[in-house]
Amino acid sequence: MQNLRPVIDDFSFEKISQFITKNYGIKLDQSKRSLVESRLGSRVRSLNFDSYHSYLGYVFQRNNKSELNLLVDLITTNKTDFFREPSHFNFLTEYLLPDFVKHYGQNINIWSSACSSGEEVYTLAMVLDDYSRKYRLTYNISGSDLSYQMLEQAKAGVYHLNRLGPIPEEYKKRYMLKSKNPKQHLARFKPEIRNKVVFYQRNLMEPNYGNQKFHVIFCRNVLIYFDKQKQEEVVNRLARQLHQGGYLFLGHSESVLGMKVDITQIQPTIYRKLL
Repeated sequence: MQNLRPVIDDFSFEKISQFITKNYGIKLDQSKRSLVESRLGSRVRSLNFDSYHSYLGYVFQRNNKSELNLLVDLITTNKTDFFREPSHFNFLTEYLLPDFVKHYGQNINIWSSACSSGEEVYTLAMVLDDYSRKYRLTYNISGSDLSYQMLEQAKAGVYHLNRLGPIPEEYKKRYMLKSKNPKQHLARFKPEIRNKVVFYQRNLMEPNYGNQKFHVIFCRNVLIYFDKQKQEEVVNRLARQLHQGGYLFLGHSESVLGMKVDITQIQPTIYRKLL
């Protein structure tokens, strides 16, 4: 039995689906059944369980927090790239940062609220560091994510060379170091850039994100996993974390159309907190 992939039963799928939706806002309807089965199958087998029902007893009945975190990591989708949706970074350097320096000050606070394995955070760090070399600007960048596993990858700042294509060559030379072992095909961000960013775990379903305020928040390609009500709740919580005049960046397939929110659209997928 251990060499066969266990088939997820109705009860187990519903239990997982309800738990993920209740605690993390992510919709898992029947169309995601095979995804859940494939992502958890290897873990179920590696622990020598012959069914998902037995595995879930191990996770929930024992209140096994470390295994529960791993379950969430396996199920949640973590897709990201360096310089993903490049128009956002063009807007940042061509309009937002010059306007900020002119009207608001020199120190800008930015939050990547679903940073996955860190590509968005390091993209922001490279862009802002480059800008700060030419103009008077200091910055703070925070990255948060639901997945502890992704956050560990982000903190390490190590990426396979085939992931680095979107990064300009000038930035690669300035901010990254290739592994001395050519067989590894890896590169790591230099300490001077890693030390300028911080990472922490955050569930966007939490009712309160703390007291820290930001001038810019990126929350891209996350709302698509929530229903309309939860989307509106999350957008309003994010808006509360913005300074007046601050910006919220969403993904290319996301919008706040039909929502009651304290932000206004200034470009497709770019919003500003009402002044």
